[in-house]
Amino acid sequence: MKTPETAGVALVNIICCCSPSELSVLKKVYVEVLEAKGADDKSRTLVKDVEKETKGNLREYMRLFLNTERKAFPFTQLQSAATTGNWETLINLGDAERSAERIFAAVDTRTKSTDETTILQIIAKANILEIRVMYDHFMDTYNQTIVDFISKHVKKPLRHALNTTIMAAVDMRLLLVAQLYNSLYGLKLDVPTLSRIFILRSDTDLKTLRSIFEQKMGSSLVDMVREETSGDYQDLLLALLTSE
Repeated sequence: MKTPETAGVALVNIICCCSPSELSVLKKVYVEVLEAKGADDKSRTLVKDVEKETKGNLREYMRLFLNTERKAFPFTQLQSAATTGNWETLINLGDAERSAERIFAAVDTRTKSTDETTILQIIAKANILEIRVMYDHFMDTYNQTIVDFISKHVKKPLRHALNTTIMAAVDMRLLLVAQLYNSLYGLKLDVPTLSRIFILRSDTDLKTLRSIFEQKMGSSLVDMVREETSGDYQDLLLALLTSE
């Protein structure tokens, strides 16, 4: 938020990838950071600062996303539902499918207008399983992904927030691979995004992200890091990528 020209994208890439429990921690730690930095306004919070630094429908989306209490599912519940196929014990499948249909209906192809408010309210309030059901139902019903549909009919920067939230629920690793590619490919290296993903995933699935990157992007992540970075920073990234 201290870098206005990139604040919107950075906020979306971080916040919209968070689970409910991660958001709760993020809000708490953000206040601790403000205190450590000696912020004069003691009433500042993550939500208030995000509202200040965004505008329009993106502001409304981020406000809803940060303030909505979405249901979280323990791994054991997800595992049981996946084994039995009985997802109805966790969510109302019919409601989620109707939400997908409401998103499709929010676009009037005759007038080429989009009810962005309806779409953002649905996505901001949906939990991870509801989004997955919406994604599948949209594809089955309309023969296109909900991400492609939103990309065609919703303007930036709201489009980026919606699609980031959806992909975080549907395929987090593919989303992170796309963020890695965008951070490396462009006029300017996106060091904060590149560093965040490398450090946060170095102990879990960075090697898997490397493989997916090569499969989906047709380029070697190692080679791109060598081409786009230099010095000690390059050495660190390569060490994280290639360590056993």
